[in-house]
Amino acid sequence: GFKPGNISVTRARDGLVALIRAVNYDQLENGYFDRHGDTSFRQRTLLVNLDENLQVTSSVEVFPPDNLPPPKHVESIGLEDPRPILWRGDLWSISSVRQLNSEGRAEMVLGRVAKDPSGNHALADWRVLTSGMPVQWEKNWMPQVAGDELRFIYSLDPTRILSESGDVLGLEEPVVAAENIRGGSQAIPFDGGWLMVVHEWQVQHNRRYYYHRFVWFDENNRLTRFSRRFYLQRIAGEFVAGLAWHVTGDRLVVSFGTDDREPTLAVVEAQDVRATLLDTDEHWNACVQACEVGRNAWNALTLPGSPSEPECGTHRASDAAPMKPARVFTTFGTVLYWDTASGALRHGEIHDSPENVVLVPSMPSALDHRLGRLIYEHTCERTFLNVTPDGHRVILPIDATDSSATAMDLEIVPLERGLVGLKFKSRFLCAEPDGRIDGSRSLCSTWECFFVTEDWCATRPAITDDKIESAIDTTRIARFTIDPRFRVKVNAKSSATKVLIYGYPHWSHGRVYYDLCKHLCQRGYVVDILNWQANHADYFHELTNFYDYFMSALDGIRTLTDAYQVPHEKLIAISHHELDIRMLIEQKGIDVFEKFAGFGVVSHSVYSSAMMQGIRRPPKVASLGINFDEFYSEPSERLETVGYASSMSATTYGVEWKRGHLAEAAAREAGLAFKVAGSTGNQVSFHDMPDFYRSVDAVLMTSISESGPLTVMEAAAAGRLVIGTPVGHFPVKAYQGGGIIAPIESEKFTTFAAGTLKYFKDNPSAYIDKCHSIQDAARTFDWKYVIDEWIELIESARRYSSAILGN
Repeated sequence: GFKPGNISVTRARDGLVALIRAVNYDQLENGYFDRHGDTSFRQRTLLVNLDENLQVTSSVEVFPPDNLPPPKHVESIGLEDPRPILWRGDLWSISSVRQLNSEGRAEMVLGRVAKDPSGNHALADWRVLTSGMPVQWEKNWMPQVAGDELRFIYSLDPTRILSESGDVLGLEEPVVAAENIRGGSQAIPFDGGWLMVVHEWQVQHNRRYYYHRFVWFDENNRLTRFSRRFYLQRIAGEFVAGLAWHVTGDRLVVSFGTDDREPTLAVVEAQDVRATLLDTDEHWNACVQACEVGRNAWNALTLPGSPSEPECGTHRASDAAPMKPARVFTTFGTVLYWDTASGALRHGEIHDSPENVVLVPSMPSALDHRLGRLIYEHTCERTFLNVTPDGHRVILPIDATDSSATAMDLEIVPLERGLVGLKFKSRFLCAEPDGRIDGSRSLCSTWECFFVTEDWCATRPAITDDKIESAIDTTRIARFTIDPRFRVKVNAKSSATKVLIYGYPHWSHGRVYYDLCKHLCQRGYVVDILNWQANHADYFHELTNFYDYFMSALDGIRTLTDAYQVPHEKLIAISHHELDIRMLIEQKGIDVFEKFAGFGVVSHSVYSSAMMQGIRRPPKVASLGINFDEFYSEPSERLETVGYASSMSATTYGVEWKRGHLAEAAAREAGLAFKVAGSTGNQVSFHDMPDFYRSVDAVLMTSISESGPLTVMEAAAAGRLVIGTPVGHFPVKAYQGGGIIAPIESEKFTTFAAGTLKYFKDNPSAYIDKCHSIQDAARTFDWKYVIDEWIELIESARRYSSAILGN
């Protein structure tokens, strides 16, 4: 008659140990319990051993201690939610027990799991733990084993740490309010501190529902980072009581039960847990923002003079965050409008379509604008557009032919570079090629992308690193090119700083420029790319009037100034290599660097070259980054193929400086296959480079001159063995752990690289360890660590040009 309930696990040698609470009752949907005629809630404890594959190898019952006194209260009998602890070489358990006092008050009991004289497993050396607090209900203390010391995390707010004898080892107020957070799992070592799973609960319809958070304490047991709330399978009485490292060392095992049944194990990647942990400051900022949203919404509803409906042609908004209605454009270069003839929402040519549909925020005063509504404006009136449940038609509410239509609150999903998706429930609005607009698509691709004319709905909040939802076709959207001429039409009224990058949109430069467009957009800038291989003379004056600054590699400066008449005070010149500095000096003279609004270089080595060539103006260093998550993959199990991701040959001033033949020679000498990603004349799209790195096991960089080679950073993020010459920024990246430096001389490079490759080929375990360490170091190569340098370059250009124009 007993059923398995909540489960708690801990790591034990080459597997796991679990304690499962078996109970004699069922929790009903109405929140009450059925004890099947028994007068008591009864618990029994099962001890289960699991191997490295989480398969049960043994199962026995752990009996109560022989010297446990007769129950003084019979409402609940037995050990509630025991948590296993490995301490001083023995298995211990901490449980909540309610039968030791006449009030039926829960107390915490610690005991050692051992075999008794009859060979049964039983609780021995047990004792009631004291907390030093006034007598109260005790439950869910979180065990923490630090070396030889057993501690318990009694509460989070205040953070109260107890010894196993009840002494208070630490008592401190956290920097955030956490009084509603309760204990859950054990605290386990994690990233130099302690990780645990905690819970919060709320009552709905007579039932208690649980939500979880990961919480991280630093080495001083200070609450430093924690996740947002989550659930594992469903919102219910889902209770986590155990947390342990998987035997692989890169995953965690979370144990939980639901409604006091269904003991379940969840395996979670450690890196995914790290991604959920946010600093307390991030939670604090979200709290401040949420309070401001509520305050503004309340003011909009209650302040005297606030109209219940906006007047014709105006939009009600707070003074702090005015939000004008936004027109909506498609990736076809068309605009949304309401077709009165067909009674349908459509998209058409900008000059031929009526301006009668706009997007407005659902809550006009909100600061985090994630919900909006489409409005049809007609005869000085506004009507909210609705969508049919099947998503096939967008209709007016006055359409009495479809009474099943529902109000259309659209989730505005920021994508990249100012593009947004418009999502209704689980479906996206789609601009069909025939001019129709429907809401039937479950996947957001390019036809489901839109431009909006106002900043309030076009940009993400600053400094966000959110993961793209699985319903977003990121590959196709990334390959979509935004025409700067269309941007002029869409964002003509934007107050954001607007930058046009004039450059080569492919290969490594294209990678950098695309990433800059994405990341600078997330920080509130409008940034686009103009291909310098095309002729733009017929319309370039439109771009000059719209964009605040034109950023270009030094190769493009002469065309911008001489052919397109861009003034120097609107130019941000960026050097990618010492050769382009030499070239521009030959073209324009050394004094031209004094005229630019901004002057930057992509690495410290190029900074040195600029100074050594006599340029008086020190450049800003704007370092290159990568999107770590985009390139991340599991390292290979063995070294079989060597990759090369640059031009095999390039000759400048009579010097061959790429030397791809050295990489091939080293691979062949080590007995390994050799694979080339492409060349300047036969290019692989930079969007496909993550797949290339996954197809090889090592990457070589053989150049005698580079500035900020991307290949070494990208390959490191992919978990590949990286070997390169000491040029550009690679010595710094290698010093940080991101690769291995080889001699620059041709023969020495080949000998060193071949020997290194052969060593790791013959020692797979050493190869895997090295790849993991290189990948860990590559986390710091992410754009989030360097994008501020590019922002400073742009802002310094603003200050410089303002000073020039002011004088």
